[in-house]
Amino acid sequence: MPAVPPRVIVDRIVKTIQESGGIAAYVSETVRTHPSKFVFSLSGNTYSLWVYIWTLTFGGRGNLPDEYRIQIRRKGLY
Repeated sequence: MPAVPPRVIVDRIVKTIQESGGIAAYVSETVRTHPSKFVFSLSGNTYSLWVYIWTLTFGGRGNLPDEYRIQIRRKGLY
């Protein structure tokens, strides 16, 4: 399965906070920045949220069916 583009994930996080009744802002420099940083307000409180977003893929070894790997991309290729 191909990785989900960072912009799609960032937009979904903001939308989910808004659907929960909050107000959200993405505050990282770009959508490719790690961690992704958000600030949001909910029920009169303000929160800072840092999210590391990685793609998990099957480990590839048949004898370890529950093994998954984090696919880290080199800087500039993400």
